[in-house]
Amino acid sequence: MPLQDSISRAANTAKWKADQQIRLLKSQSQARDLEEKIKAQKAKLADAALTLFAQQGLSEDELKQICSAIAQLHENIQQQRDLQEAIKNELPPDQVYSSHYPPTNMPTETPKSGQLVCPKCGKVVPIRFCPDHGVEGIPVP
Repeated sequence: MPLQDSISRAANTAKWKADQQIRLLKSQSQARDLEEKIKAQKAKLADAALTLFAQQGLSEDELKQICSAIAQLHENIQQQRDLQEAIKNELPPDQVYSSHYPPTNMPTETPKSGQLVCPKCGKVVPIRFCPDHGVEGIPVP
């Protein structure tokens, strides 16, 4: 494989990882925004409860409505956390075919535990990406 193809694949992988990081940061920001909304709902709940208590008109329905809104926000935060985990576990398009050891092609040399192996050709890679295929190496257990 020509060097230019290897460089192109490595550049595409780097571009994909940058996009992955942007999506992760966006999801984390949305989760923080939801947590702020929960704080606002809790403050609203406290104010409403105190006001109603002072007026001797505390209604269970009003409290249930606010608590329901808080519960929905908690569900939305969990969805963002699940999305963040899914984003973290994604592989670049070139690596989708193999995300675990052993790779599809067995290496000619026996790799040591902790070494990186190209998931496509099975060769031990001295750096993070395989110079022949431009894919990120996977660690040997």
